[in-house]
Amino acid sequence: MFSSSLASALVRDVRFGARQLRRSPGFFAAATLTLALGIGANTAMFGVVHGVLLKPLPFAEPDRLVSIWSRAPGVGWDRVVLAPAQYFTYREDSRVFEDVAVWSHASVTVTGLGEPERVRALAVTEGFLSILKVEPALGRGFDSEDGLPGAPRRAIVTHGYWQRLGATRALASLRLAINGEPYEVIGVLPAGFRFLETTAEMLVPLRFNRAATTIQDFSYRGLARLKPGATLEQAQADVARMLPLVAEKFPPSPALGTAWYRSARMAPDVRRLSAEASGELGEVLWVLMGMIGLVLLIACANVANLFLVRAEGRRQELAVRAALGAGRVSLSRTLLSESLLLGLAGGVVGTLLAAGAVRLVRFTAPNALPRVSDIGLDPVVLLFAAGLSVPAGLLFGTVPVVKFASPRLSALKDGGRAASDARNRHRTRSALVVSEVALALVLLVSAGLMIRTFQALRAVDPGFRQPSALMTVTLSLSGVADAERVGRRHEELVRRLEQVPGVQSIGLTSSLPLDPQGMSNPLLVEDFPREDGAAPSRRASRMNPLAALRAD
Repeated sequence: MFSSSLASALVRDVRFGARQLRRSPGFFAAATLTLALGIGANTAMFGVVHGVLLKPLPFAEPDRLVSIWSRAPGVGWDRVVLAPAQYFTYREDSRVFEDVAVWSHASVTVTGLGEPERVRALAVTEGFLSILKVEPALGRGFDSEDGLPGAPRRAIVTHGYWQRLGATRALASLRLAINGEPYEVIGVLPAGFRFLETTAEMLVPLRFNRAATTIQDFSYRGLARLKPGATLEQAQADVARMLPLVAEKFPPSPALGTAWYRSARMAPDVRRLSAEASGELGEVLWVLMGMIGLVLLIACANVANLFLVRAEGRRQELAVRAALGAGRVSLSRTLLSESLLLGLAGGVVGTLLAAGAVRLVRFTAPNALPRVSDIGLDPVVLLFAAGLSVPAGLLFGTVPVVKFASPRLSALKDGGRAASDARNRHRTRSALVVSEVALALVLLVSAGLMIRTFQALRAVDPGFRQPSALMTVTLSLSGVADAERVGRRHEELVRRLEQVPGVQSIGLTSSLPLDPQGMSNPLLVEDFPREDGAAPSRRASRMNPLAALRAD
């Protein structure tokens, strides 16, 4: 009986609140838009945070997936990818990994299907798909034979690339010419497959000759799946145990000798794959989330001020209702029902604004932002928006409830507004204004610090002069397998580019300055040994040749 009567009272209060808001369209529009801006900004930002940081990776048991790197302070490597010798050691001697694979970015030229096409690819070892627990939609994945030198060349394509090829051809008869070599397509990945930040359209096998492997060629990113119950700390300890085994199982590089590996002081760096996917942006995104949360607090303070002014104009109405028998609880429900309706209206409009903002973020997202395809308004983000709307309505609705839920009967008189009442009202509104100014000041200082940091980053010396005068051109040769012919072709292209008006000088390189991807190997300078025996390091990309031009 009590619950049904309470429900009826709540419905009655909500209907009354809706009628009151309809009578004040200007107030309703201003308050709704103010809240919508705060809720929409927070919802859009949470959509980015959830998609980049919180959303599970689209693989089975993603918490068991880890990436494996190394640290080598002795040669100046804060974080370095793996060498084939480490891959074989980890796969054969690990106690906590179900399986280990390595992979790297690749870019290949596909010919024989019309115009030559440059295609992004992933070069992977055999366990790559099985670690992710991804089964090809058609055909099969790579096996141990596919990674052997001299084995038939095979590739796996994504569902989207297969559709571009026609999707009607029998898989067994599908052949591609990749970098001038014939490849057989043995599988098609499921629709929607995506690995980290890559946009690869095919997988090609990495081929390592274990018998000829030496400790060099640090060029590959490690991927592993933990055994059930294994922890990240156990994985770190296991990799630390296996690092000395690398030098026992594989000979040193003939060009480097044995001293450099000991001086490198290799250490493990195992991380969750989810952390690898989000990159280094976690702290930045959480700071931005906190700053935009302040925007919502400012919006709530603004609406609370509007609501307080409106409630002051209804003092006599509330006093009449109190005189007719309405208690404090009843009047509180009346005021809170209006604030909750405003909060929900602001949440609906804010969600619509957030949807547009998320589309804009996905369209204009910089390359540094990972997992852009996972950013969106999924049910979790919509639940977050709803969770913001109700507390926001309660937050700004509490102020008038405290002030006016117990009206004085003296408000029924024309002279009921005493000087002390006026001072109290102005004191409350002044406190809200001070709060808004304080929050705005925090936002202003934070924004100033971020702008200063951005300017400082732009002013960092890249290590070469006139960076604005540098241009890059990617050179992709197709159908040329002979190394001597490739070299002659590159020289011919350089001579042609030198004739372009405005070009001052040109050089070929496999890795541009500040390029984060590539191969890391120690570089030993003859007759210049270091006192500690350690070797400096270089970085050189295994990707496309790049021509660097300097303009006049």
